[in-house]
Amino acid sequence: MHVQRQPHRAFIWTLLSIAGAFVSLVTAAPVPLAAQDATPTLTPSPEPLAAFVELERLERGTINQVAFSPDGKRLAVASSLGVWLYDAQDFKREPRLLEGHTGAVFSAAWSAEGRLASGAADMTVRLWDVESGALLQTLTGHISLVYALAWSPDGRVLASGAADRTIRLWNAQDGALLRTLEGHTGLIRAVAWSADRRTIASSALDGTIRLWDAESGQLVRTLEEDMGAVFAVAWLAEGQLASGTADGMIRLWDTTNGTVLQSLKEHTDAVYALAWSPDGRFLASGSADGTIRLWDVTKGESLQTLEGHTDWVWSVAWSPDGRRLVSGSYDRTVRIWGAR
Repeated sequence: MHVQRQPHRAFIWTLLSIAGAFVSLVTAAPVPLAAQDATPTLTPSPEPLAAFVELERLERGTINQVAFSPDGKRLAVASSLGVWLYDAQDFKREPRLLEGHTGAVFSAAWSAEGRLASGAADMTVRLWDVESGALLQTLTGHISLVYALAWSPDGRVLASGAADRTIRLWNAQDGALLRTLEGHTGLIRAVAWSADRRTIASSALDGTIRLWDAESGQLVRTLEEDMGAVFAVAWLAEGQLASGTADGMIRLWDTTNGTVLQSLKEHTDAVYALAWSPDGRFLASGSADGTIRLWDVTKGESLQTLEGHTDWVWSVAWSPDGRRLVSGSYDRTVRIWGAR
């Protein structure tokens, strides 16, 4: 199934009160709130994964990325309008818009300490005080759109990937450029740090995944197959990396030798987003086919398909407690899914 893009919708806020189940929120440009009746569908799934149900939808501009703060209290939504900050404990509260970028915001990333960074079409990376909404720093150096961000596990270094085909490493304290990683021949779509901070994985439209020594900046290994553009990468454990690609495949790699350990094929279009549950047991994937799938990678099984989006799913993220899953789509909605 290929999802057709839908016309932009008027602002709708819907809260579905479902006892003992997760719910999802959606919002759009701020206009008077309107209620909408909706009946969620519970999809049964094998234990130990509970059934997930859409709780609410949020519609505010074109959605590019979603990210929970490390304490689970806030949800950052990178959009064409800026970065929206939602109270993740009370989505009825009006969100705050962090303004400063002069172009669409493509990425948002939290450090372990709760600092927020955003990357945008204006070729900048910006750091924010989420309490006051104040802009703390603007990092310049990229010469094209900034698509990807990732903090080092210790929060000391921020990696940014851009359409200029480079990855830049920044000192998070003073904003100084530490190093530029070059080698990709296409737009950088994703960057991710390994848990031990030693390795940075990057993926690009050139069809490769590159592994870099985070300290020296040297290229360690290039992972490639006949898979087309690589849109997403996500570390599972030491030496294991998942990737999502244009061919609709999810691959689990052994990064120590460059071999594919597992190939998962259920999506019918490109896989744009990947996120491991906090306990590492489940993988969530978002696709251009408009669906989110939940996987047991050890068994190579798709456990559940979450449907409701009417266009490409750009981003997925788990809450820190693993009880909620958020998805952001080109249909201009953010959906929050919960397990009952």
